[in-house]
Amino acid sequence: MELELGDQGWQAAWVECPAGAVPNIGQVVMASAADEEAETPAALATALYLGGSTGRGFLGLPLEKHLPSGWLPGVKLLLRGPLGQGFRLPTNIRRLGLAALGETAARLLPLANRGLTQGADVVLFADQIPTILPASVEFQPLSALPDTLAWMDFLAL
Repeated sequence: MELELGDQGWQAAWVECPAGAVPNIGQVVMASAADEEAETPAALATALYLGGSTGRGFLGLPLEKHLPSGWLPGVKLLLRGPLGQGFRLPTNIRRLGLAALGETAARLLPLANRGLTQGADVVLFADQIPTILPASVEFQPLSALPDTLAWMDFLAL
């Protein structure tokens, strides 16, 4: 496990795990420290969403800004999931809108990559541009969203 500090102080964790434990876009994995000495007991799991993946695991983005303080590099995690249905983009979309209504757009970026892979034009609407944004993704302020709804084939919030 490796820890990352992202946009606006958001924390993330690279979690090494079997391929079957890697969530799809929009799914969640519930994670808790396996070490009894960790500050967060196993009964209090943290929801992790997909922020990226490798052949060895995934970048887990928490719902809240910070990861549990007991999670240090190398801590063993108990994983439950992936849970939920996740996002499946229609195969025929050509114009994809993504709107980050919260403090970070990080959980939408894997969906942006999926849209680009399918050949769609992708626009991200957010209050702040993410540190890592694919060059092919157009960025617009969140306030521009109402004026562009007719342009989109699909909108994910």
